[in-house]
Amino acid sequence: MMYRSNMLNSLVECVGESEERFIDDWDYITTYQTLVMLIEKFNLDDFMEEYHFSEDEYNKYFKKTTKVYNRELHKEIKKSFKNKEKRL
Repeated sequence: MMYRSNMLNSLVECVGESEERFIDDWDYITTYQTLVMLIEKFNLDDFMEEYHFSEDEYNKYFKKTTKVYNRELHKEIKKSFKNKEKRL
């Protein structure tokens, strides 16, 4: 099995440890294997490591959570977007 980032590894572990949430063994096994396949097939580890989120993507997917749980990181990200705009 290929290396997985901590975030993707956590997702796989969560599914793996949630067997009781599925209808039956077939549902559990196919869901688990599908998640592993998607990560490997679409090379999501490299994608997550190399992708640079736009400000719109950050605002849509991460802003609310980051602002609540890690204000310093949120300020840093906001600052980096402003600096990027200045360079353009």
